[in-house]
Amino acid sequence: MEPIRSYASQEIEQQTSPIEPQKQPKSKKRKVWVPGLLLLTPILLFIFGFFVIPMLYILYLSFISTDNLGGAEAVYSIKNYTQLFSDSYYLSSLWLTVKISLYSVLVALFLGYPVALTMAKSSARIRGYITLLIVSPLLVSIVVRNFGWYLLLLPNGTINQTLMALGIIDAPLKLLFSEIGVVIGLSNAYLPFMILSIVASLYNIDPSLDKAGAILGASPFRKSYITALLTSPLSVPQLVLGIALLMYFTPMMLAGTSTGFLIAHIVICIPYVMRLVLTGLSGFDYNLERAAAILGANPLTVFMKVTLPLIGSAAISGGLFAFLTSFDNVTVSLFMVSPEMRTLPIEIFSQMQDAYNPIVASVSSVVIFISVLLIVILEKIQGVGKVFGGSHHTNG
Repeated sequence: MEPIRSYASQEIEQQTSPIEPQKQPKSKKRKVWVPGLLLLTPILLFIFGFFVIPMLYILYLSFISTDNLGGAEAVYSIKNYTQLFSDSYYLSSLWLTVKISLYSVLVALFLGYPVALTMAKSSARIRGYITLLIVSPLLVSIVVRNFGWYLLLLPNGTINQTLMALGIIDAPLKLLFSEIGVVIGLSNAYLPFMILSIVASLYNIDPSLDKAGAILGASPFRKSYITALLTSPLSVPQLVLGIALLMYFTPMMLAGTSTGFLIAHIVICIPYVMRLVLTGLSGFDYNLERAAAILGANPLTVFMKVTLPLIGSAAISGGLFAFLTSFDNVTVSLFMVSPEMRTLPIEIFSQMQDAYNPIVASVSSVVIFISVLLIVILEKIQGVGKVFGGSHHTNG
């Protein structure tokens, strides 16, 4: 006999049965990400106009084999590339560059992996302190750091004097203006990036990072594409970027002007600001914005009263790091300055090219003091370790 089932039980089963989610129409999805795209339009146009186009412009110029760049008499060919790969001078320079780069990578990997492994296995507090020590050199002017290595690697510098005092060597080693000196300097400059890259892969990926991009209503593909575009200036050597901007700005009468100088520095600062602000957004609870909107707050009020106070520290940290990046820059600035407009790092660089001048040490000390002061402010506001990923937690 078939069991009798009550109407109540049937109703309960119907209520507890899984409900298939309804698919949103494409028009509704489009309405979600269009406002975010409109907010991104100014910065995307800026990056496209002052980074993407200059890169394409220098690629275009590489196919012109005459002095008349882009004129009616311009001759387009691959002659420049043929000369590049057939001239022994350029080939030897290319091989030397590749060799030094490989040596620097190996040294940085050898020194950086144990530190990254230690960070991954340490507590959050210890990781923060280690990250502070690792990142601090990045916040000091590269010119000042190179000046320090210059003094250390001199024939009568600290390294040679120490080795001779210990009886390890009888005569000074040629460390300055040599391959080993270049490898030491490059390894020191890029060791923090090696450590942070390795330790990032050892951390568990925080799923809330995807929520940071979701505020723009973008799909994962769009988010990764936009992020790659906005951080693309970091993937291009600053020497190439400086040359491209110089050649791009010259016909526009912006080369050697304060406007061109400012645009160039904004291009190199945008990626750092974006990454630091995204770090602040990674832990942001977007339900707070929804709750404020439900209570009747307009979008501007939600941003000013809810969003901005919560991510304000990340925005300030991004601004401070952008200031340090601009204050420290030499490579791009060399192509943008004029005799009447020279920054302090460029003056230090010029003084170092001629001969040692004691005033350089004083100027470098001032630069170090400014950098340390900003590092302390950054640590108090958000924490250098948190900014650069030192506060990640691992399971177990």
